[in-house]
Amino acid sequence: MPIPGAPPPLSREGAAVGLAFLDMALRQNHIRRLTERLTFVEHGVASRTTEVDVRLSLLDPRQREASHLFQRLSSRSARTRREEEAATPTIWVPVTRISRLSVSPIDVVDAAGNKLPRLTQYETSRLLASGLYRLLKGILTSQPESRRRDSGISRLLRQERARWLIQAALIALLTERSRPLNDTDAHHVGRPATQTDRLDERDIRELVLSVLRAHEAQLEPYFKLVDVALNDYLLVAALDVTKDDHLLSYDAPVHLRERAPVESPLSAWSRSTSGRYCIQYLAQVPAGLRSYHIVAETEAGVHIEAMSLVTDVDATRTRELATDLKALAQRVRKQKPDRPIETRLLELELQGALGRLSELFRSRQWDANEAGVDVWEGAFRDTRGLIERYLSAEDLISEQDPNSTPLLRAMLPIPAMLERAAEELREHDVGSDFSVVKRRKKPDLRTVDRA
Repeated sequence: MPIPGAPPPLSREGAAVGLAFLDMALRQNHIRRLTERLTFVEHGVASRTTEVDVRLSLLDPRQREASHLFQRLSSRSARTRREEEAATPTIWVPVTRISRLSVSPIDVVDAAGNKLPRLTQYETSRLLASGLYRLLKGILTSQPESRRRDSGISRLLRQERARWLIQAALIALLTERSRPLNDTDAHHVGRPATQTDRLDERDIRELVLSVLRAHEAQLEPYFKLVDVALNDYLLVAALDVTKDDHLLSYDAPVHLRERAPVESPLSAWSRSTSGRYCIQYLAQVPAGLRSYHIVAETEAGVHIEAMSLVTDVDATRTRELATDLKALAQRVRKQKPDRPIETRLLELELQGALGRLSELFRSRQWDANEAGVDVWEGAFRDTRGLIERYLSAEDLISEQDPNSTPLLRAMLPIPAMLERAAEELREHDVGSDFSVVKRRKKPDLRTVDRA
């Protein structure tokens, strides 16, 4: 990005609106029910229609204020808030997020089939750029380092051109992604860049990059929000504020994922069955969503043999558990029996980790039983061994003997078992559950499970 000679047009009001729109699109606290209808027309061809039940009274006061604020900003009138609401009784609300892979326009219609006004992606991108810059500035200002005038954050906040560079980069990321770079972008318009200008620009860029790299860990959640704004469009529609409940629908695109060219037993098994093929549908459901429905429909000549629902709600918990097991394996190897307090703490941490492992594996075993899938006995050999030793141990926490360590005493090969159990969790994707919704004819589950 060329360093601007003037501040980019970003506003505080636009930042508040952009962050509120992003918050509503992520939390979806105003959506009562989300229904997605998949229609399989013919071999490899599918369509997707999404129905959204919106209740405006579920918006919190800040979200509602941000929507009215955008209405006043976009109208550019001198009327008060009440006069504006009486003149145009509408409120702008994010309906969903659409992948930027989609290039076709998406129309939002109400229950009567009328098309609703919606913001252009340029407008929403400018609002998001303003909000992301204000959020970045707030995160950097909250760091203790920013109180020292000689720190990198303090110099960055005092340097106008450094701030302008960050603002221009955010605007370009969100609004000008399709514009290719050329030679004129690296120079000032109207006069050639001197050696002093190049040195000054290099120092400014190094300052910005050094601050971002030095606080990469603290900015990790921020980068995730930038990733959402960069890869998704916000579909913001105007709703009648005099009505509380709205039933909206839109035709969402269906994208095909690129398949790896690696040959697998599952693909060979699929080709061996004439006329059969597997369709995989992925969706992200917010934790606060009250109701989610997915309906699969077929045209004449297309039949669904089996359907399964897989959720990764335990994926984060499984990754954390695998990391804890490996860390405990290293600590068990380095433990010193002559330090009873440290040994006791290690025993308690080991009991807690194995308790979580037992609960997770019990849940996956229940899912497998409900789906009629036999869990391969050899797949979780070390995991089963740890769970059996944990459940068979007596007096895991003894109040009479505070120095008791039943697991550490009874499990001599425990470090290697902990490491192999962690690998089994990752290898067999234990963080995802599996349940069959419909099965017309029972397939060879052993072949599918091993694949």
